[in-house]
Amino acid sequence: MSKLVMARSKVKAEKVEELEASIKRLAAELEHSQREDMRYAWFRLPDGVTYVILAEFGENVAQTSIPGYAEFDEVIKSAVSEKPIVEKLTLSASYRFL
Repeated sequence: MSKLVMARSKVKAEKVEELEASIKRLAAELEHSQREDMRYAWFRLPDGVTYVILAEFGENVAQTSIPGYAEFDEVIKSAVSEKPIVEKLTLSASYRFL
């Protein structure tokens, strides 16, 4: 069984470029590692500073075990302008999404 979560957070406008670069580095690390026990998707909303992350993790996945996550986490800590909202999701149905 997997865990599906959604996180939403606003970042400081001056940190958007740094965060975008960090997201791309983390995505490349995940692509390189070919992990089958997780999926990530990052979305930036039209205001340019709000991000939504959808993530699906296998039961035994810890964020500390994700390649490149520690570096990403450091950028996030300095970039957010308000505390992220993280919610567990329950999938009702999906068509080619998850």
